Amino acid sequence: MEKPPQNSQILQQDSFSYRIFFANAPVAAATIYPNLQANLHELRLTFEWPLLPNNSVGRSRLTYRAMIAGQMLQTNSLGQLLYFYQPQSFGISP
Repeated sequence: MEKPPQNSQILQQDSFSYRIFFANAPVAAATIYPNLQANLHELRLTFEWPLLPNNSVGRSRLTYRAMIAGQMLQTNSLGQLLYFYQPQSFGISP
Protein backbone atom coordinates (compact mmCIF):
# COMPACT_ATOMS: atom_id res chain seq x y z
CA MET A 1 0.00 0.00 0.00
CA GLU A 2 3.03 2.27 0.42
CA LYS A 3 3.68 2.53 -3.31
CA PRO A 4 1.06 4.65 -5.04
CA PRO A 5 -1.05 4.46 -7.04
CA GLN A 6 -2.90 1.48 -5.63
CA ASN A 7 -6.12 1.35 -7.62
CA SER A 8 -7.02 -2.22 -6.73
CA GLN A 9 -9.93 -2.29 -4.28
CA ILE A 10 -8.78 -5.67 -2.94
CA LEU A 11 -5.34 -4.30 -2.09
CA GLN A 12 -6.85 -1.22 -0.45
CA GLN A 13 -9.24 -3.28 1.72
CA ASP A 14 -6.66 -5.88 2.79
CA SER A 15 -3.75 -3.54 3.52
CA PHE A 16 -2.57 -2.14 6.83
CA SER A 17 -3.50 1.54 7.01
CA TYR A 18 -2.71 4.23 9.55
CA ARG A 19 -3.32 7.93 10.09
CA ILE A 20 -0.47 10.37 10.68
CA PHE A 21 -0.53 13.86 12.18
CA PHE A 22 2.41 16.22 11.77
CA ALA A 23 3.19 19.22 13.99
CA ASN A 24 5.95 21.75 13.35
CA ALA A 25 6.09 24.20 16.25
CA PRO A 26 8.70 26.90 16.93
CA VAL A 27 10.43 26.69 20.30
CA ALA A 28 9.50 29.78 22.34
CA ALA A 29 12.51 30.33 24.59
CA ALA A 30 16.05 30.11 23.35
CA THR A 31 17.67 32.46 25.86
CA ILE A 32 21.18 30.99 25.76
CA TYR A 33 21.51 31.28 21.97
CA PRO A 34 19.13 34.02 20.75
CA ASN A 35 19.91 33.28 17.07
CA LEU A 36 18.34 29.86 17.51
CA GLN A 37 14.94 31.31 18.45
CA ALA A 38 13.89 31.78 14.81
CA ASN A 39 15.56 28.53 13.75
CA LEU A 40 14.72 25.97 16.45
CA HIS A 41 11.62 23.82 15.95
CA GLU A 42 9.94 20.90 17.65
CA LEU A 43 8.68 18.26 15.21
CA ARG A 44 6.01 15.76 16.25
CA LEU A 45 4.74 12.81 14.24
CA THR A 46 1.74 11.00 15.72
CA PHE A 47 0.72 7.68 14.20
CA GLU A 48 -2.71 6.14 14.88
CA TRP A 49 -3.62 2.63 13.73
CA PRO A 50 -5.28 0.56 12.45
CA LEU A 51 -7.51 2.53 10.13
CA LEU A 52 -10.74 0.54 10.12
CA PRO A 53 -13.07 0.00 7.13
CA ASN A 54 -15.63 2.48 8.56
CA ASN A 55 -12.86 5.15 8.58
CA SER A 56 -12.51 5.15 12.36
CA VAL A 57 -9.15 4.54 14.01
CA GLY A 58 -8.16 1.80 16.46
CA ARG A 59 -6.68 2.43 19.92
CA SER A 60 -2.99 2.23 19.02
CA ARG A 61 -1.08 5.51 19.03
CA LEU A 62 2.60 6.44 18.99
CA THR A 63 4.22 9.89 18.93
CA TYR A 64 7.79 10.70 17.91
CA ARG A 65 9.28 14.06 18.93
CA ALA A 66 12.48 15.73 17.79
CA MET A 67 14.14 19.13 18.01
CA ILE A 68 15.67 20.44 14.82
CA ALA A 69 17.74 23.56 14.15
CA GLY A 70 17.99 25.11 10.71
CA GLN A 71 16.11 27.11 8.16
CA MET A 72 13.02 25.56 6.58
CA LEU A 73 13.25 25.66 2.81
CA GLN A 74 10.74 24.82 0.11
CA THR A 75 11.33 23.01 -3.16
CA ASN A 76 9.17 21.87 -6.05
CA SER A 77 10.44 18.44 -7.02
CA LEU A 78 8.64 16.46 -9.72
CA GLY A 79 5.58 18.68 -9.41
CA GLN A 80 5.22 18.19 -5.63
CA LEU A 81 5.67 20.97 -3.10
CA LEU A 82 8.15 19.72 -0.50
CA TYR A 83 9.67 21.26 2.64
CA PHE A 84 12.96 20.41 4.32
CA TYR A 85 15.33 21.84 6.93
CA GLN A 86 18.80 22.92 5.93
CA PRO A 87 20.88 22.64 9.12
CA GLN A 88 23.83 24.74 7.92
CA SER A 89 21.61 27.70 7.00
CA PHE A 90 20.09 29.99 9.63
CA GLY A 91 17.77 32.96 9.24
CA ILE A 92 18.33 36.23 11.08
CA SER A 93 16.63 36.42 14.46
CA PRO A 94 14.73 39.62 15.30
